[in-house]
Amino acid sequence: MARRIAKFHKVSFEQFREGFMDSFGPIEEEKIKEAYDGVQLPKRATAGSAGYDFYTPVSIVLHPGKTVKIPTPEFYTFYNGKDPWAKEKMLYLSDAYVQKEDTHSPMLELCVKVININPEQGHEILDRCSILREYSEFVEILRKHQQTGSSDAYKNAVEECMKAGILTDYLKKKGSEVVNMLIAEYDYDLDVEVQREEAYAAGRQETLKELVKRKLEKGKSIDVIAEELEETTEEIARIIKSMQEA
Repeated sequence: MARRIAKFHKVSFEQFREGFMDSFGPIEEEKIKEAYDGVQLPKRATAGSAGYDFYTPVSIVLHPGKTVKIPTPEFYTFYNGKDPWAKEKMLYLSDAYVQKEDTHSPMLELCVKVININPEQGHEILDRCSILREYSEFVEILRKHQQTGSSDAYKNAVEECMKAGILTDYLKKKGSEVVNMLIAEYDYDLDVEVQREEAYAAGRQETLKELVKRKLEKGKSIDVIAEELEETTEEIARIIKSMQEA
């Protein structure tokens, strides 16, 4: 269950200064502060953009044969699903490669650390990041209310969180939007599940029809076919009738 409550943040000035000086050498504090204040957070060019545009606070000139240092990227994703998952786990793009190199590392690799933020895992990051901890608690409360089957489950979950001081500021501003989003997502998930079950049932019916047809060709009776396929005689008779009408 992923919710769009995360957003980009600037690092602290101290961290920015350290990285800035490592990349560009000794620079006056005032110049570094000016660059820091000019940092633009990544944003989508349009509402439908697939990715984000990133900006640099200073001009960078790439000279032939020279290397310009860039910040070291690290990739993380947070897991709060219902299926069992490790407290931390590294995922590698190369695990999905059709052909793997046994003798050396792949020429292109991407490593992503997956952190389980479900409360029962007790990951240290929840102690360091209050917003993430509250989000994790919100999801737990939401699941509890979902199990009641109440038509007001999402509304009740939001109200309980606000009373408990969980994501209070966010829910005060966006509470109704959150409820509407949850309802829409639930309807979508339910629709997908229904379609999956219908597809499974349709596939099973086709398989049954083929099996019944083969057994009829061997001269077997409805009773025998029903016993062998572990179906009722009524169901086998219905299948035979639909085959005759087709």
